Amino acid sequence: MSRPLVSVGIPVKNGEPGIQRALHNVLSQPYRHIEVIVSDNCSGDGTADICSSIAAADSRVRLCRQPKPISAAENFNHVLRQATGRYFMWAAHDDLRSENFIEVLVSRLEADRSAILAFGNMALSYPNGATTEYRFNFETSGQARITRVWNTSQIQCYHIYGVWRRDALLRVNFQHCFFWPDLPVMVGASCLGEFARVPEAVFFRAERIKSNEEIIRYCFGVSARQLGRVRLMWGLSKAMYEIVRNFSNRATGLLAVVFTALKFIRQTAQFRERRQRRRLGSFS
Repeated sequence: MSRPLVSVGIPVKNGEPGIQRALHNVLSQPYRHIEVIVSDNCSGDGTADICSSIAAADSRVRLCRQPKPISAAENFNHVLRQATGRYFMWAAHDDLRSENFIEVLVSRLEADRSAILAFGNMALSYPNGATTEYRFNFETSGQARITRVWNTSQIQCYHIYGVWRRDALLRVNFQHCFFWPDLPVMVGASCLGEFARVPEAVFFRAERIKSNEEIIRYCFGVSARQLGRVRLMWGLSKAMYEIVRNFSNRATGLLAVVFTALKFIRQTAQFRERRQRRRLGSFS
């Protein structure tokens, strides 16, 4: 019990297909000094019953049930605010981790005071059963601040599910935005310290290719058409600027907005290309 406490936050809504497996994956980690905060966002399936049963059997699990629906971003923020550990980790209801995941990442953070986040390699699993393992190039060790901002702004935010120094993560002032709400958090955090890679840890992510429309509807319960493209980009740009400038200056905040726009243009083109390939394949 002398080991530092790690808080694991699991924001979930309608996660019945995977929540039991995900919870057992966390609770069976050899690193035992953890607390698990599950926030059920008004699920309409059996999620709450499953979590209640597991919480009754393991005192490390605490279940919070939201009285009314909130956004996915607000639910992520909620479990962070409920945490008490020196370190913090978000966990989704359908992702898994190698059995040593928490232990080796905590060890890296204990040994490397310049790192505020530790993460490992990736393994993507697809609905058809295929799995792709690869090295996810997110690490920023030894990089200048502006380089960390650029590199973080251009990639997916899988490493948000690593182990954080909770005090550093709490310094990031979450700004509401409907589109890519995790990106300003990650780019802002990159201004505070380095992201360290620990190859012994492996993150198994259930990958499902979603359009921007599908992501927004899942996270916020509204459609992208209702919000409008200009409003989406304005909200993202404003959140990015406000968070980054707090840890740097206005010039870096503006550059972060430009970097984000470049990523949006590139990923929109890539999604359209994938969708076109799927359409062509359906006629073959």
